[in-house]
Amino acid sequence: MTALTSIDLPGGPVFREDLGLWMPPYDLHFTKETFELGQLGVILPLVNRYTVAVDIGAHVGSWSVALTGVFDEVLSFEPDRENFACLTRNLETRARGSWSARRCALADARGMVSMRCNSHGNSGALQVCEDEGDVPMLRLDDLIEPNTDVGLIKIDTEGFEPLVLFGAERVIRESRPVVVLEQTPGCAVTGLRPTAGQRMLEWWGYRLRVALGKNFVMVPMEDDNDGVQEEAQEGPGILICR
Repeated sequence: MTALTSIDLPGGPVFREDLGLWMPPYDLHFTKETFELGQLGVILPLVNRYTVAVDIGAHVGSWSVALTGVFDEVLSFEPDRENFACLTRNLETRARGSWSARRCALADARGMVSMRCNSHGNSGALQVCEDEGDVPMLRLDDLIEPNTDVGLIKIDTEGFEPLVLFGAERVIRESRPVVVLEQTPGCAVTGLRPTAGQRMLEWWGYRLRVALGKNFVMVPMEDDNDGVQEEAQEGPGILICR
């Protein structure tokens, strides 16, 4: 295991030299491999327009930072206070293009929510609780202006992905972006099946193009000339759908 070398900042993020990123001081989980940035080499060629990328559940910004070097603008959303502090620090110091970040949870309704951690030492395992808290919950459709050209949406919200999609229907139907969707048993917290997000996108005219471990890459049927395979494998690895 890689040694964790960091520079401490009292009461705030720490800089992890092994990652080149600012991280929450309690995190013991993440390594370079855990961030899965290698998946972008498969995902980005499937995108037709490198206009606006939306990173929902942006964590500390590993994907957001990488996407700023490709897209005209990156919009990042992260509800957790400590993760958001790291996200903005990483974007301020490493972004290569235009970006904006907002501390909020995204779902299908407005309200105030709280966060809980489902795995000790893992800053990426924070889940929205629908009891009242200090975190605003908003809809993506209310935050992005009509006719904004969105080329990519990535959603990693620890089981709330279907609710995020419900609140982003207008943006998705207007822009027809590639959607990267994490699907895990965590969806049970919403009372929906783990594949609910995928099925919803299929109803909206999308198809599964490739499964990268837990990340399912959905593309509009009108842009998919290679055909698809209905079911993706579970667990680690890559399944290309032809």
